[in-house]
Amino acid sequence: MTKLIKPVESARTFLNGADPCSGLADPFAALAEQGFRALRIGGREADLPPRSLLLHGFTGLAEDWRHCWPTTALRSKRKPGPELEIEPAPKQKPGPASEPRPEPRPEPALAIDLPGHGGSVAPEGAFDEALHRLLAVLPASIDRVVGYSLGGRLALGLLRLAPQRFRTAIILSAHPGLADPQARTSRRAADQRWIERLEQQGIAAFVEAWEALPLLATQSLVPASRLARQREQRLSQSATGLAASLSVHGLAEMPNMRETIIQYPGELHWVAGAEDAKFSALACEVERWRPSLRLHLLPGVGHNPLLEAPEPLRTIMLPKLAST
Repeated sequence: MTKLIKPVESARTFLNGADPCSGLADPFAALAEQGFRALRIGGREADLPPRSLLLHGFTGLAEDWRHCWPTTALRSKRKPGPELEIEPAPKQKPGPASEPRPEPRPEPALAIDLPGHGGSVAPEGAFDEALHRLLAVLPASIDRVVGYSLGGRLALGLLRLAPQRFRTAIILSAHPGLADPQARTSRRAADQRWIERLEQQGIAAFVEAWEALPLLATQSLVPASRLARQREQRLSQSATGLAASLSVHGLAEMPNMRETIIQYPGELHWVAGAEDAKFSALACEVERWRPSLRLHLLPGVGHNPLLEAPEPLRTIMLPKLAST
């Protein structure tokens, strides 16, 4: 039985428009009833229901995708490079009767605040509990998932629970899960220290320490106005909610997703910044597990492509996710 959760008020504030497939005035009402704040992002085709589910990173919000989700078709041709694809693009067979390929149409996507973030309720129970609730109320049109960092790990969790549900998955800067029990124990202790900082010192002290992590050092090159918006967003989070996120959805609580990655029947893309040594190495390891993986490495980019490289990321995602 689906567990009902009293929605927070902000879970309803961004749900506008009608779903032509369902006839409901509020197609995401079920998400709100389960405590997920949802946001329709991008796309010029207002009549298209969203097919892509977007999952942000830790301390983020659904709005994080606004600057990198495709909203207009790509008109200019870019020279191919390692920042777009590692594998060569398939060649078109010439022929006198061949028709020009239609330009991809950008379409709206469904972004949610992750459990414990923004207007979504804090997670409880086991790692999979909130994912089961989410799967139970996702609009039927959703058949793609894109996740960054924590959102990427939750996306892998969705693939583990419902591999046939998603035709395409794009994972950005995410860990595939810990295999070593000692590493899991060490990570749980590290997450507990962050939880204690949140509970004892509050959100401001936590954000100050979090933004000093070496993993985020490349963000010093991001425009100051963009960094200020990110900091304001982090400070708006609930310390209790972030603590619950670490407790329930921290890396130490996540199942090892190696078999999920190997056996996933859909098309899997993995994106990492080349300047992010740890996560680009993990991405290459995942490629060894799954040779069919489409690996994208972004030169000059660190851990957060959404913040550091929205344009190259948009270039990657449009042909993979836009309708034709």
